Amino acid sequence: MITDLPEGLVARHPVPDDHPRVLAVLDRWWADLKGDAGARERALLLPRLYFQHFTTTSFVVEDGSARALDRRSRGRPRSR
Repeated sequence: MITDLPEGLVARHPVPDDHPRVLAVLDRWWADLKGDAGARERALLLPRLYFQHFTTTSFVVEDGSARALDRRSRGRPRSR
């Protein structure tokens, strides 16, 4: 597991529900490069299947406080 992250960041294995959130971050990161066509291209380069088959060898790093807010808003913890 990743242990030397800056304070407030949490590393965990991805789950399939992370796919749309990661694609949204990629779109913000690339500042909507190529518009809708670019978003479709990025989605093809990072398919949902990745979040199903490579979970044990991959990590998502996120703001731990945002994750806690997400859990409270749904009323249940997210699966790992």
